[in-house]
Amino acid sequence: MMFPHSNISNLIYSFEKYKVVYFRVPKVASTSIIISLGGIYELRKCDNDKYDKSYFKFAFVRNPFDRLASCFRHVIQKGAMQNIQNHPKLYKEMPFDEFVDVIMDIDVKNMDIHFRPQYTFIPEKPDFVGKFENLQEDYNKVCEKIGIKNKENLLHKNKTDKTIFKDYYIKKIIKKVVKLYKKDFESFKYDKTINL
Repeated sequence: MMFPHSNISNLIYSFEKYKVVYFRVPKVASTSIIISLGGIYELRKCDNDKYDKSYFKFAFVRNPFDRLASCFRHVIQKGAMQNIQNHPKLYKEMPFDEFVDVIMDIDVKNMDIHFRPQYTFIPEKPDFVGKFENLQEDYNKVCEKIGIKNKENLLHKNKTDKTIFKDYYIKKIIKKVVKLYKKDFESFKYDKTINL
């Protein structure tokens, strides 16, 4: 089940020429998708309810375990703290388990966009939900649907090495992350386990 937040309007993009709306989910190759589509079409940001509902609507999602670890690496380990607003308990180089505990105590509506559950960015059921794990293949499907004939390879900006993500997780953290992102796991059919 999807539901909109009042402050996600700058994360909905309309590409008028091809009658398409993109529900942007942060930390899911969104910069790459915007650059790729924006380089071809004229895009505009939309308010939550101010886009044409008849347009083809799509979003991309990511395994919640990987997305959270990517956020942690970007914000905490690499020091992009300026990207996190209104969360004074977060600090540079904090341990991952403490990071998870802090964000679990934040109400979803007050979470920073980087670690807010993905379903909250998707105000209605899209016509297509692509997966980060099949990024190029699913992006090609979107391009075919909206009529892009010369599909370019989607250059993934801000790419993080996925192999390190398993290193962050132990059983008690896995349980917490599953609880925090329960709707994401269920809505987007992701496995709630990690082979440690």
